[in-house]
Amino acid sequence: MKKYFLHIFLIVFCITGFMLPVSAEWLEDFDGTKGSYADGYAECSMGEWYFVDAMIGALAQDQFLEGEYEDMETGRSARVQDGYVEMNFDKADGAGTVSFYQRTWDGDNPSTWYLDLSTDGGDNWTEVASGDTGPGGVHEHESVEVDETGDIRIRLRADDNDERVNFDRIIITDFVDEDVTLAPTFDPTPGSVFEPFDLTLESDTPDAEIWYTLDGTDPTEEENDPIEYVDPFEISETTTVKAYADAPDMEPSSVVTGEYEFPTDVSDIAELRDYAEEDGYFRLTGEATVTFRGSDRNQRFIQDDTAAMLIDDNNENIPWGEFDKGDVIENLTGSFSPFANMVQFVPASDAPLPSVVGFDEVDPTVVTIQDLLDDHDGDRMLQAMLIRVDDLEYVGGPDDTFEVTSTYTFEDTEENEIQIRLAHDNLDYVGEDVPEGPTNFIGVFSVWHDTMRIIPRNMDELSSISDWSLY
Repeated sequence: MKKYFLHIFLIVFCITGFMLPVSAEWLEDFDGTKGSYADGYAECSMGEWYFVDAMIGALAQDQFLEGEYEDMETGRSARVQDGYVEMNFDKADGAGTVSFYQRTWDGDNPSTWYLDLSTDGGDNWTEVASGDTGPGGVHEHESVEVDETGDIRIRLRADDNDERVNFDRIIITDFVDEDVTLAPTFDPTPGSVFEPFDLTLESDTPDAEIWYTLDGTDPTEEENDPIEYVDPFEISETTTVKAYADAPDMEPSSVVTGEYEFPTDVSDIAELRDYAEEDGYFRLTGEATVTFRGSDRNQRFIQDDTAAMLIDDNNENIPWGEFDKGDVIENLTGSFSPFANMVQFVPASDAPLPSVVGFDEVDPTVVTIQDLLDDHDGDRMLQAMLIRVDDLEYVGGPDDTFEVTSTYTFEDTEENEIQIRLAHDNLDYVGEDVPEGPTNFIGVFSVWHDTMRIIPRNMDELSSISDWSLY
C-alpha cells in the first residue's frame, strides 16, 4: 500500500481521485533530448527543465506502454537516479491539480518519489507529497490537489539510493478563480513539431475574447499589435505564441506562452555532426546512402560525400526492413544521443519517414588502424564510415567461430588493435570460422569508448581477397 505524507498550506493529497473543476491542461511529456545523467538543462514540451543526476530516457525500459495507458505518448520519459527534474520556468495561473505517471525503472528496486512546489521562481521549495514507486516496469498514476495561485514551479525527486525512477505525462491544471478569465489553451500542445499545422486557441470562459502575438511579445501591450483570435491559423516555422483571454465583467487571464520548434535543417552529414552536442531535432535535407542495416537496435549506417552517421533506432521509429543497404534517402529527422564516444542519431517518432530517392554503392575509404586512432583523438569524422583496413591478423585461438554477442580482436603489423563485436544476427558469417592469417577487412567503423571496431557486412568483406575491383 502506498504511503503518502500529507502537508498543510492549502495542499491536500488527493487519494480518492476527486478533483475540483479545472480550466486548462498543461502537459509535459518530456519530448526533448538529454542523453546523460550529467547535471544540465533540456528543452521539453512546456519549457526548459533542469536535470540533476537525471536524463531523458528513450529506451524500451523508459516507455509507458501497458494496459489502459497505451494511448499515452510513449517515446520518452524523465529517468531520475539520485536527483530530480525541476521546471526552470514559471507556470502562470497557479495549480489546481498536479498529476503524473511514475514507476521504478525496469530492473531496479522500488524507491520513493517526492513532489515539491515553488512559488518564488525556484528559490525555495516545499515538499507537498511523496509515495512509493511502483514495481519495475509497472507504471502508476498519481494525482495531487495543490490549489495554489500565482506563478508556480514543480520538482520531482527520487530517493538518494541509486535506484532509478521514471516520470512522465505531468499534467498541471490551472487554479480556478471565478473572478478571472480562464487562460487560453493551445491545440496542439506546444513543443517540437515536424510539419505545418493549424493552431487552435480556446478559453473555457464563455464569451471570452482571445488576443495573441506571434513574435514573443506581450499581447496585453497595444504597441505590440496583438491579433484577435477568430479561427485556427497556420504555424509553419519555429514560433513563440503568447496569448491571453478577456471576458465581460471579469479580470483578464494571465498571458500564456506556446513555443513550437521545427527541426533545424542541415544539408549534409558533416554539418549534421556539428550539432552532435546540441539538444533539439534536426532534419538532414541532403541525400545520404545507407551502407549497412543491422538487426541489433534496428541500426543503420548512412554516408554522403562529407561524412557518415550511425542511426540508432531501438524504438523502431523507422519500421524494420525500411531503407536497406544502397538506398539513397533524404529528409531524415531526429535528435542526438551519443553513447560510449560514438555519435548516434535517433529518428524522431512523430516525424515523416525519409524518402528513398535512388540507389547507390559507396566505395570504402582505405585507412590504417593508426588513422582511426588519430581520428578518434581528433574530429572523429571517420566514425560510421565504410572503411577498408588491410593486413590484419586474428589474435585469438585457432578454429574459433563467429558467434553473436562475442568480440574478436585483430591487430595490424604495428600491433594496433581493432575488434569485431558481433552484435547483429543478420550477418552471413555468424557460425563461420574466424579467418586466420593476413586478412583484409571492409566494414563500417564504430567505437566503444576508446576501442576501435569494425562491422564487416558479409563474409566476403572479411576474407583474404586479392581482387578489389568491386570497390
